[in-house]
Amino acid sequence: MAAASVFALAIATLASAPAQAAPEYIYPTVSRTVSDSFAAHVSRQPPSSNPGTDYVVPVGTSVQAVRAGTVTMSAWWGDGGNTVRIDHGGGIVTEYLHNSALLVSAGQRVQQGETIALSGNTGSSTGPHLHIVLRINGTNVDFEKYVGDTTASPAGGTLTYAAVLATGGTAIAKGELNSAWTTLTGSVDQIAVAAMAGGPVIAVRTTNGTVLTKSGYNGAWTTQVTGARSVALTGDETTGVSLAVILESGTLIAKTGLGAPWVTLTSGVTDVSIASDPVYGLTIAAVSETGMMSVKQGLSGYWQALVNPAAAVEVASDPLRGPTFVVLSPEGTVWSKTGISAPWVTLTSGATSIAVASDASVGPSIGVVLSSGTAIVKSGGLYAPWVTIVNDARELAIDSDAGRGFTVMYLSTGGTVAVKSGLGGTWTTITGGATAIALP
Repeated sequence: MAAASVFALAIATLASAPAQAAPEYIYPTVSRTVSDSFAAHVSRQPPSSNPGTDYVVPVGTSVQAVRAGTVTMSAWWGDGGNTVRIDHGGGIVTEYLHNSALLVSAGQRVQQGETIALSGNTGSSTGPHLHIVLRINGTNVDFEKYVGDTTASPAGGTLTYAAVLATGGTAIAKGELNSAWTTLTGSVDQIAVAAMAGGPVIAVRTTNGTVLTKSGYNGAWTTQVTGARSVALTGDETTGVSLAVILESGTLIAKTGLGAPWVTLTSGVTDVSIASDPVYGLTIAAVSETGMMSVKQGLSGYWQALVNPAAAVEVASDPLRGPTFVVLSPEGTVWSKTGISAPWVTLTSGATSIAVASDASVGPSIGVVLSSGTAIVKSGGLYAPWVTIVNDARELAIDSDAGRGFTVMYLSTGGTVAVKSGLGGTWTTITGGATAIALP
């Protein structure tokens, strides 16, 4: 199908598909931890002059517009420090205070979920946090009552941090940086996570080659297949949850729906990555024993050979751009493209590991670990500049979502796992002694 036809089909699908209605308000950060509620602001004596809700976040965390609107202020604002104000129309205004950096300008139109600032500790502030104000017809109101209760998930599901520990191959996961880890199971050497509105879906491959899945941290494990070499997992609310497994024989099998039957796709596979979005559906990228990287869309689609030689592949997809592929050659060269028919772009060389994520508001974000252990990341497209984020990395994981923002996790050469929100964020160490990591 011609590229123009694919684009037209995508737009038509967006227009005709049953809508997954965007929430009227989304959370402004990945954190749901409230350190000072609206009620506390208005009940203290004297009451706060600009009551709102405080969310605990490290300095440098991405701050997103909770709904679309026009920026009317982006400047230093007395006790509020670096502040962004957005007029959403209809008498609705939001303000985002105490930021470390302002990323938008007055007069700029922003979309829901667009990053507008990096959180901070500026102005009259007792510690790193975001103070958000929701004002309707000139009156400050409780933002939490409009965004939903504190357990509500953003449209794309909540963020889940997952890792495998060297001791016993213990798989662990959690949904908040400051919460306790949940121990999932032992004897694991690979873990994968998909973010769904109903909670995370988790897949592990055990040391004996069994693939297990569960929904939620406390759900029951389901055995999916035995004799596996590798597992990949993805999901979106329209396509559903998809799973791909390379068997020890090199045969690639996949399914959409954890209870669905397996579909045999091809043989002689050494690496696989999958991604899905509501418009383009499921994309499968696989590397063969001959080094050819091929792609198919959907379980019944046909394979298209894209590049050779490849050693590893990662794919991410969003409903505006479709799939973005990142390929690592045997010599360490990294190529990427957005769209199956697009030309390849050479990104860097001397790499040992790759990662990619994509969302409709930001586009693709790509992470690379170089042979020196230096990790570099770019966000906002293939031609965005590289940013060095750490110098002792073994592996990276990236998550990018309009509701959750941008998150990067790295596994150090010594087994330490650290996370930060936004490229300018501050690293938070969340565990040590790890051998594998995963984000949605």
